[in-house]
Amino acid sequence: MKYTHKIVLWSAGSILLVGLWVTASFRVFQQTERAIDEHKRTLLILDKANALLSDLRDAETGQRGYLLTGDETFLEPYLAANKSIPSHLEALRQSVMPSDVQALADALAPLVEAKSKEMAQVIEIRRNKGAPAAIAVVAGARGKQLMDSIRAVMHDFTQVQEDALAQRDAKLQLEMRRMFAVVVAASLVALLCALTFLYSLKRGT
Repeated sequence: MKYTHKIVLWSAGSILLVGLWVTASFRVFQQTERAIDEHKRTLLILDKANALLSDLRDAETGQRGYLLTGDETFLEPYLAANKSIPSHLEALRQSVMPSDVQALADALAPLVEAKSKEMAQVIEIRRNKGAPAAIAVVAGARGKQLMDSIRAVMHDFTQVQEDALAQRDAKLQLEMRRMFAVVVAASLVALLCALTFLYSLKRGT
């Protein structure tokens, strides 16, 4: 009867311990999963931003090659980038971000649109009026100013996202350490309880 009572108490304690361990593990797992999702989302946003900036650089390269040579084949990277710039910009602006980061993404839109128009205008001038007229427009540095502004906003945007990514990485590591600590603590407590129970049975007290 005495042993039966001890077994019932041990079983109840074990069930309680397992319940607490499962609850704690589930909570830590949820937090870890959330941190991983946030990490992936930030990387995806950075990829979109890099794709947009790469498009603009390719477009500038194509425009510059055509401006110098007048050869239409040099416009191929410009034409390809020009098709994808609007979609990449829209994808970036539609991403779910904090309000301060969203403001930076929105600030890119008019700058990118103005840069696209500037490149198209220079190409048309080169095509219809020749290299000297196009070079004169480029010498006004309007295109350079726009690109510098885009790079500045993009730098701020990327910096904020990278800072957020670093914070989320630290958070993820913290959650992983917590999960490990929960598992270790629960295992030690379970082992201690088992040893205590066995010792109690052996002594018959």
